[in-house]
Amino acid sequence: MMFKIDLSRFPRNLLVLFMLSTALLMQGCFWESDDPAPLPNQDASGLFTGSAEINGGSIVSDFKGIIYNNRFLIFSPSAHTLYDGRISDILSSSLTATADVYENGVKTQASISVTGTVITASQMTLELGGTGKGNGQVQLTYDDIYKRGATNGRINSSSPNPLWKGTIYSLMSNHITENFEKNDLSLNNYSFHSMDIPNTQCGYEGEILIPSTTINIYTVLQKRNVGSDYGVCNVTTAPNYDGFSSVVDGANQDDTLWYAVTNGTHSVFAVLTH
Repeated sequence: MMFKIDLSRFPRNLLVLFMLSTALLMQGCFWESDDPAPLPNQDASGLFTGSAEINGGSIVSDFKGIIYNNRFLIFSPSAHTLYDGRISDILSSSLTATADVYENGVKTQASISVTGTVITASQMTLELGGTGKGNGQVQLTYDDIYKRGATNGRINSSSPNPLWKGTIYSLMSNHITENFEKNDLSLNNYSFHSMDIPNTQCGYEGEILIPSTTINIYTVLQKRNVGSDYGVCNVTTAPNYDGFSSVVDGANQDDTLWYAVTNGTHSVFAVLTH
């Protein structure tokens, strides 16, 4: 049995409405969204530089970040502040993490909440959920020097290569090294001395390893101060510190060393040159 609809019996206004709704319905059957496909889960790994608005609006423009294996060490010499964090999840470009806050070489806040966004090998924005210097927004830009593979030759500063020199940011004040040396003989070992007060030196040693020759990351194990009873230097006590280092470009290629370690109580970081 066939049914027919006699459109001539429809009032004109209802007929127009019927035809319009039918057209829209048919259009919907073939409509495709113009919205872009969602991003796959992004990768936060890399070397970064950037700025932050923290501590109630203070602008800090010299932040540097090393992110590897879901751990980030982000630090500012001018603010004498370091964030040691762990990324727990990245869904598309949305990031969640927690971080410890170190100020003037001492951990002042533990496991603050961190949220943000990241685009692989491009940009990262972090919202810090703590207080004071642990509150605000950090904006970082990726540096492609991350892909310059780590080698002993790039970080080595044993004779006849020049030594790494600069300010060490830790619990102590006036903490300057003139002889940060990577020992080429054993490949892994390094040592340095630094001045804390006039005529007082603090000595340190540790191990620097290369986890991958395809990326610009060196893993660092800094051991407690060694070979002395320097008194004030004993703020560097067990447990050992661990973190990352990287060799980047400053005025010249491979002439700048980023160094950042923590031990759950104190932090030590530096931007050294040679």
